Amino acid sequence: SSSESLVVSEWYSATQFIVRGAVLRRGSEFRISPPDFSAHGLQATDATLPNYVSVDINGEALEEANSMYRIARSSASGGLIVTLLRDLAIKTPFEVTYQNVIRSTADLTPLTLPLAYRSSEGSIWRPITVEAKTVLPGEPTSLAISAPSIASRSEPFNVTIVAIDQFGHPADRQPRSLDLRSERKLIGRVSPDAETGLLASEQIMSELTVTRFEARSPGGGLRGASNWIDVQRTPDRQLLWTDFSPEAMRALPSVP
Repeated sequence: SSSESLVVSEWYSATQFIVRGAVLRRGSEFRISPPDFSAHGLQATDATLPNYVSVDINGEALEEANSMYRIARSSASGGLIVTLLRDLAIKTPFEVTYQNVIRSTADLTPLTLPLAYRSSEGSIWRPITVEAKTVLPGEPTSLAISAPSIASRSEPFNVTIVAIDQFGHPADRQPRSLDLRSERKLIGRVSPDAETGLLASEQIMSELTVTRFEARSPGGGLRGASNWIDVQRTPDRQLLWTDFSPEAMRALPSVP
C-alpha cells in the first residue's frame, strides 16, 4: 500500500499484499475487518458505495475465481470472510483492495485495516501485522478562538487562535497573521510566536463589560469569534501570615 498519509475529509483507496511463509491449505480463512472508527461495515457488491473490498488471488478477481475462494459478509463484525477452496502456493499473489474507504471524522488516530487468519473454521483467529496509516486534518475552514470566560479589569489575559478544518481538528497549516477585533474595531494583528508557533495575543480590559473577540485572515477567508468574556472588578488583595502549622493551614481561606 502507499506510504502517503491520508486526509480525514477524503475517501481513499488502498491495497494490502498478503505475504506468506507457507502453503495455505483448503479451508483456510481470512477475516477482513472494517477500518477502525468506521461507521460503515465492509461490502463486496458495489464498487461505487463506501468501504468496497475486492480480493485478487493469482491475478483473478472474484468473478473468475469462484473455484479458488468464496467471500461472505460477517453479520456479527461487519467484516468479510474469505475462504480458500483449494490450496494456495507460497508464491501465488494474494491482494486485498479497498475502495471508497471512510471512517469517523472525529478521530485522527492512525488508521489500520485489520486482517486475521485461521487455518480452518473453528480455530483461533490470528491477527496479521498491517501498516498503520497516518491521518491528517483537512484544509483550514474557520478559526477557533478561546479566552477566559471571566477576566479581571486591568489584569492581562490571553486570547488564543487556531485554524481548524471542517470537523474541528487543528489544521496543519496555520495562518501567518490574523486581524484581531473587538466591538467591531481592529485592535491589532496577531502573528505566530517565534518559539511555539502559536497564535496568541495578550489583552487587558480597562472597563467592566461583557465582550468577545473576533479574528479573520487578511483576505477574510478564515473567520471566528471567541466565547463571551465577563470583565469584573479586580479582587481585593490579601496578605496572609502563617507559621505553616497544620492548624494554621486549615484556617487559611481558599484562594482561587
